[in-house]
Amino acid sequence: MGNPIRITWTGPALTKLPAPPTDDSKRQAQNQTRIDHFRQALQADPDEDHLWSLYKRLRLSQARKLLTNADFRRFISRLWTTATTKRHNLLLRPLAQSERGTKVRDFPLMRNPTRQRLYELGRDWISLRLPPVSHWGPSYVAAQPSPPLDSDTVAWPSADDMDQLVEIFARIGYPHRSAQLIRAMAEHSIPVTTTAVNWLLSSYQRRGQWQTLRSTITQMPMWNVLPNSRSYRLAVHALLKSHHYYDAWLYIERLCVQSRSTQPIIHRLIHALKDPRYQTDLQRLCRHLILEMPDLHESLQKSLLEALWALPRALAVENAVALVAAYARHTLVLDPQVLAMAAKLCLFHQEPRAVLWLDAEFHRYDPNTSAVFLVLLIQAHTLLGARPLAAQTYLRFVASRRPKDKLGLMSHRVLKWLTRLNHPDWVAHYCQYLAKHEQLTTYLVNKVLAWGLATANYSLLPVILEAQAAACLPWFAVTYRLVWQYYMQVGNKRQAKALAQAYQAQASTRRWPSWPINSQPRWYMHARRNTQRAAYLYS
Repeated sequence: MGNPIRITWTGPALTKLPAPPTDDSKRQAQNQTRIDHFRQALQADPDEDHLWSLYKRLRLSQARKLLTNADFRRFISRLWTTATTKRHNLLLRPLAQSERGTKVRDFPLMRNPTRQRLYELGRDWISLRLPPVSHWGPSYVAAQPSPPLDSDTVAWPSADDMDQLVEIFARIGYPHRSAQLIRAMAEHSIPVTTTAVNWLLSSYQRRGQWQTLRSTITQMPMWNVLPNSRSYRLAVHALLKSHHYYDAWLYIERLCVQSRSTQPIIHRLIHALKDPRYQTDLQRLCRHLILEMPDLHESLQKSLLEALWALPRALAVENAVALVAAYARHTLVLDPQVLAMAAKLCLFHQEPRAVLWLDAEFHRYDPNTSAVFLVLLIQAHTLLGARPLAAQTYLRFVASRRPKDKLGLMSHRVLKWLTRLNHPDWVAHYCQYLAKHEQLTTYLVNKVLAWGLATANYSLLPVILEAQAAACLPWFAVTYRLVWQYYMQVGNKRQAKALAQAYQAQASTRRWPSWPINSQPRWYMHARRNTQRAAYLYS
């Protein structure tokens, strides 16, 4: 055989052929295609199930790491908006298990699978910053290194994003996951806002987990989170539910230091202390208020005086007098209703001398004391047997009322106490006073006539009828019956017969019962209702 022939190319150089594609480049191109498809569907596709199927493909193909912060935020916002705007996706009155084993109402929860999808999406997003472990808690390893400055281009949840996830976990019914995430964020020095922690506390409150709420409040300083007024209010509510009233008062003092409004919370505390089982806590609260907060609002003073009814006799009177005295020293205008409530409490416990002390002590603050207090003062003088002082107090009451004052139901109460004193001259004088100032009603006339007949005070009838005529008040069926009974008892049958004829003439047009009136309770209540209407017309 001869030598082989060699062919040499003398033309231009050949270009280098491209290398065959490798598996990594194919996978990267496929992942990028899936990412682009998912982003297009996220912007235009309204089907939530289709979006979730695309996301599961990304998760299985490990292309999830190519998602950015903007993608995660948009997807979570899409799921949250879709679930909360459609009413059929919400359990509006879900039941949760409290610490006592009872069923309580929780936040409006989302139905599955939306609720589970939100939880899984948030968990996947968090795992990109905090390494995924089987149990969220203090077993976390070190966090991921710092992200680049343009954090929206990577799937790195910022502190605000993780804070939002804390809120979402609490609101969709996973408060334990929310608490574990807060602990992990605090362990890795990721800031947590007070608002997110408050959502967790609200979830515990709705579920009745009072002990867990209390422990979470105590752990907030360890997480570098400062409780705000809402946090303290939730803590006070939890302490009241778990019957730790003194600790609740300590939290209320912290709210006062922050210059926050504490009136609704103190109202709730006082209402809880009305139970006789917590008399010791009520006494401690009274001492604190007298020493530290004597200038409480009038409504709080009234609520506390109502709660003092649960105390024994001596303690109730002592605390009521001390509370009103401390309140009067720190206010320029004394609320007359507070003074009247204290006097009523003293009279209930048969302590009329305390009422006299209140009148002597606070007369310089308000000479024209309320009508209720003056009526109670009349009763105190009567219990002590001082009828002249009671009469003097009655004249003081009449003199302190201005002609244009609207007495309303107070006139009923005054007449009630005057009839109990069994002094017909006072009753007649007061009826004339009411008629003069257009405050007398037919109902009051009927009450006075019934009392005069029951006590045989027949001299009262002409004065009352004259006052009724001066006030131009109508006659009702009960009025005719009472006046007719008066004429029959005094033996004036002629006037009784004329009154019966006048009644029959009126009964034909007013649907009154036939004479004589035998069904007293039914028609008396009917007349009482009509006279109450007339009281508003003539007052």
